[in-house]
Amino acid sequence: MKTICFGVLTYNRQDLLPGLVAGVVPSAVQHCMVINNGAPARMTEFAAANPAWEIVNLDNTGCCGGFNEMFRRLADYDVVILCCDDITFPPGEFAKFVTQIQAAGPAQILLGFEYACASFPREAVALIGTFDENYWPGTHADWDYSRRAFLLGVPPK
Repeated sequence: MKTICFGVLTYNRQDLLPGLVAGVVPSAVQHCMVINNGAPARMTEFAAANPAWEIVNLDNTGCCGGFNEMFRRLADYDVVILCCDDITFPPGEFAKFVTQIQAAGPAQILLGFEYACASFPREAVALIGTFDENYWPGTHADWDYSRRAFLLGVPPK
């Protein structure tokens, strides 16, 4: 069974997080975290309401920098699910996505909502690399990543 870290990238938008968190099944993953690309003080309400979630406060590193911070966690997990803060999971969809991740090949990237939510296995990141932080704040970085994955024979599904 693959170990999974679920990570959400936000820019001081704790108002969006309750809708997303409501659809996440914490028992389906080993760790949940929020990468806050902004002022740490604004995450206090979310942290108080969700004590099991790790909050990582960064200076604004852009979308790619935030996602790459989650990739650094791959030393501890087999797969990282990267998620933007502006989506919600319909009932049962998160558990279904985790089941698909568990059944996927070792280097298979799965797209849940295009790149708004995607799973990245350690093997894929070792082969493809991280997001290019020269894309600021992150526009088209997903297309660049998909292109590199395709060229290496592991296109996202």
